[in-house]
Amino acid sequence: MVTQERQQEFTELLRRATQWASASPDIIAVGVVGSWARGAERMDSDVDLVFVVDQVAPYWYHDDWVLPLGSSGITRTQKWGPLHERRFVLDAGLEVEAGFVTRQWTRTGPVDVGTRRVVSAGMRIVYDPSGILADVQAECGQEP
Repeated sequence: MVTQERQQEFTELLRRATQWASASPDIIAVGVVGSWARGAERMDSDVDLVFVVDQVAPYWYHDDWVLPLGSSGITRTQKWGPLHERRFVLDAGLEVEAGFVTRQWTRTGPVDVGTRRVVSAGMRIVYDPSGILADVQAECGQEP
């Protein structure tokens, strides 16, 4: 269970992520995965965002992209297979894991085992103008 304030932080993060993604032509789609996508969030839960992009390098080697999301800097960088994780904390205190992947992560027929595991555990689409994340959800047996 989270407080109303924490829920508002989450809602504001999604608003900012959607606004930023829609103004950035290199961002193809954005989804929330993990506990916040499943509705199982707790006060100590981080928000797991997946950004589908054409090129990961600008987000891997530069940090200025966190400013429009409400943070002033990266706290951790790590690579998990095709996912490049950049972790940061919002000014209000909510921790966010931004995972950057290319379109390859969203391939269907068949869906990659790692992608299937993440999506099947719950994914909430935030921004998906081309329907690429909705296609992955459908392939994994989830309703978009």
